[in-house]
Amino acid sequence: MEGVTPAREVQHVSENNATTQEAIDKNQNYKLEEIHKAVDKLNKFMEDEDIHAEYEVHDKFNQIMIKIVDNKTKDVLLEVPPKKILDMVAKMCEMVGILVDKKA
Repeated sequence: MEGVTPAREVQHVSENNATTQEAIDKNQNYKLEEIHKAVDKLNKFMEDEDIHAEYEVHDKFNQIMIKIVDNKTKDVLLEVPPKKILDMVAKMCEMVGILVDKKA
């Protein structure tokens, strides 16, 4: 199909599909196949807009993140939930853990 970029998975958890599926299963009731199909459908819907969707698994929370990316510039136009927010929450959790560890 011309103009359609297939669903892509950006893996920070691992380069291994089994590990990604385990991460998805841990906190979600979705399968890797279902997510891939949903992103493919989204890409077919957006094919005339010269943008595509990608998904990624957050490395700390194993949360699925969906990105809408411009095909020409490769700029991320939208990310849900935003990676910066998840990174900030992860850092706060880490800091709280450090404070608790120091007191103990």
